This record gives sequence, C-alpha cells and structure tokens, in this order.
Amino acid sequence: MNTRQKSFLLVALFAVGLLTLAAVALAFAASADGADFADVFNEPATLVTTEAQISWSDGEPLLRPLDPQTIEAIEFAWVRSLSAVERAGIDGDTSGVDVWFSGPAKDQVLEVLATGAAPTRSLWVAHDIEPSFTSIDGQIVVAHIDRTLADGDVDTVRTVFILRDGNWRVEHLTRVATA
Repeated sequence: MNTRQKSFLLVALFAVGLLTLAAVALAFAASADGADFADVFNEPATLVTTEAQISWSDGEPLLRPLDPQTIEAIEFAWVRSLSAVERAGIDGDTSGVDVWFSGPAKDQVLEVLATGAAPTRSLWVAHDIEPSFTSIDGQIVVAHIDRTLADGDVDTVRTVFILRDGNWRVEHLTRVATA
C-alpha cells in the first residue's frame, strides 16, 4: 500500500468517524428533549372552560408542607377536573373525566353524568382550598374546598387528591356543607 492509498484510507476513516459521531450526537439530542406538554395530554386534558379564582387558606399543620409546584399542580388538576365534568355534561365526552378523576370520585362523576344531572356550564366563580393532610411521601393531599357560586352561595367539599402517573387526580369528593 503506497502513501497515497494510506492517505485516502485515513481520510475515509476520518469521514466515517465524523458521520458516526454526528449520528450519535443527533440521537442523543433527540432523546434528551423533554416532552412538550401540549403533546403529552389529549385535548380534554388540556382544555379549560372555567375561569374561577383559586385561593389557598392555611389549614391544619401538615406532616409535609406543600411546595409551590404541588400547589400549582393541584390547582391545575382541580380546575381541569371541573372543566372535564362540564364538558362531559355538554357533549358526553368523558375522556377528561378519565384523566382527572380516579377511584370512587371517577365512579361518582360517571354516575352523575349517566343521570344527565351534570352541569353544562361553570357553576363556581371562586375556590378557597384549605389543606388538612399531606402524606409523608407527598402523594396524597386532603383539602376542604369552599366553592363560591355566582349568586354568592358557598358549599364545601372534602377532596382527596392522589398523585398517579405524575398527575394529581381527584380520588374522593364529598360535599360536607352547603350554604
């Protein structure tokens, strides 16, 4: 093998090495991208039709204080769960209910929807959330939520939120007081 052939072989190996390095870099960059929120959830999970005000009250001392991310995620789940019920009441699409509710609360909502008694418009204009319990592992939050109707009446629900698959969902929902 002469010098020219050796040089050509060296250049070819160098080019193949660069192409391999570029392919690996592109594959790594593509796999390292985070998921786009809009692509992760389907339309019923991201659609919100209610514009209620949400506030937080100090509740009982908690085993684990709620961090700002958890507070925001619970607000997100709460508003979207209400919107899912409203949407299901309007057009019968329960896919949002399947996303934002689980366990007994989901069964409850589906029963109400089956009777045709679900609201077809947003009833509540404000929600005051008062946490009363958080689990040590931070995956369960219990709160009393005072819901204010447009006419000023207030009802209170005891809500158990559970963190499943990275999303907060309404697990239990019980009305405890009506004004």
